[in-house]
Amino acid sequence: DDEDDEADYADFVAVPRTTDDAKRTSVMCKTHVAADFQPPSFAKTPDQVAFLSGVLRSIVFLRHLTRRELGVLVGAMRRVAFEAQTVVVREGDRRADLFYVVEAGSCDITVAGVGKVMEIPCAQQPSSSTKEAAAAQEAVLRRYFGELALLYDAPRAATVTATTPVTAWVLDRVTFKSILQDTDNKKIVLYASFIQSVPAFRELTIAQTHTLCNSLACKDYDPGATVITEGAIGDDFFIVEDGRADCFKRVDGTDTLVCEYARGDFFGELALQTDAPRAATVSATAASFAAAVVVVVGPPELLLLLAVLCIGRSLDVACRLLS
Repeated sequence: DDEDDEADYADFVAVPRTTDDAKRTSVMCKTHVAADFQPPSFAKTPDQVAFLSGVLRSIVFLRHLTRRELGVLVGAMRRVAFEAQTVVVREGDRRADLFYVVEAGSCDITVAGVGKVMEIPCAQQPSSSTKEAAAAQEAVLRRYFGELALLYDAPRAATVTATTPVTAWVLDRVTFKSILQDTDNKKIVLYASFIQSVPAFRELTIAQTHTLCNSLACKDYDPGATVITEGAIGDDFFIVEDGRADCFKRVDGTDTLVCEYARGDFFGELALQTDAPRAATVSATAASFAAAVVVVVGPPELLLLLAVLCIGRSLDVACRLLS
């Protein structure tokens, strides 16, 4: 439950204070993210991306992220190195705006008046109630620290010292907040470049692109998952962000492959123009399929924009489905 999960992302063990002046106060920070902010991106190998993605997925308050959102955070992480005995984070420091993931090496975490309270890497504290899931989680080493700096405006709770040469990856608070805060430009940050890369949308103005971005909701689908079902009622329009999907039409009791969809393709546009049931079934086929879904309960100008863009494609698709 949520109370158990608290232990998963507590920075360090709680330490009692003896005076009111010494109490550590924390405030959930509302970081300003500029309207034109673009997250940094640093090159990484596929193995590094997989490693960082796995670590971020293990943190409770990041588990709800879509693959797209997680990818932005991973892309923004930069590599740093520390020599042995270097103080990486100092207790009480208010310049606490970086989160660290240790790729290689080890660190000691100490609290004034208490001493050493933790080592990094160390075994995760299980947050699951099932023995199997808890055992699997314990097998994963905790390799991160400083995650509360992403959430709270508060001084560091402990000192972190490299005990060996350390290679780590750091993420800044502004990039984190650009994805986690419910800001007007969040979806623009996530989807503007993707929308502009789709041939059907390349002629959109900046204002039209932003209107479309703000109406998107990303969904990830497992291999074999059904995205839409023939005969069902739907009002969503799908743009393939990544992966592949197959489109089937039922003919004489048999599902017949009509076409395949890849990045930049879109389907479900007939829902914008008619209340008729879905004309075909679309299923995810790739291991990493993501669809940017336009929820068609938007402003009238969005519906008009999409209808104009899709009318030509709809005629082509309709002909193939009916043939």
